[in-house]
Amino acid sequence: MCNISILYITNTIILEINFNLDSHKTEILFPTTLHFLNYPSNDIPLLTEEIYKIRKNNPKTIVKSNVGGYHTPESTNLTQNPKFFNFLNFIKYFFLKKYDSYANVYDMWGIISGKYCYNGLHSHLLNSYVGDKNKHWSGVLYLKTPKNCGSITFHSHQNLNAGKDVMPYESLLLLFPSYVYHSVRPNLSDENRVVVSFNLNIISKDKYENRSNKSN
Repeated sequence: MCNISILYITNTIILEINFNLDSHKTEILFPTTLHFLNYPSNDIPLLTEEIYKIRKNNPKTIVKSNVGGYHTPESTNLTQNPKFFNFLNFIKYFFLKKYDSYANVYDMWGIISGKYCYNGLHSHLLNSYVGDKNKHWSGVLYLKTPKNCGSITFHSHQNLNAGKDVMPYESLLLLFPSYVYHSVRPNLSDENRVVVSFNLNIISKDKYENRSNKSN
């Protein structure tokens, strides 16, 4: 055992002499972008009222990632609802200023989550158009957030057990790449949590303008 220890120490000294680690550096690759924005609060009551109106006229929910609660039917795609045009323009303005690109919001829906309702682990990329996944974004706007209504968790793509919790508040708009897995904790409040979620793809400004010129 003694001879083995001496040999180990000798080899370690030789390695330290022959190899220089001073140039070593560490980089964290591929961080995930998460945008926090505040949507104008004066528009919140109008959008909230419209989600409840849709539920009244279309009481049958659909089930996606939601466990319990109400999810607006696909036939009521909110991108075609005039009440949401200001919100659509807000999203488009952000991507134009931030990324110099045009945002095509092609899918939007509302969710009303009562007590104990939640959303399981999921991503939106599977529902996106075929193409470069970096061009696909998703988002959520919080319309009603009573105390203890449940945080949203964004999970690491390297380890789904690790993630970041975000506690929502009314008028908070979160934007994130569609490939990001996320979940929503149960609503422990006696009041509803109400949100609007959506998917979009972005088109570069040059590509969009070239396409427009060809069509004219």
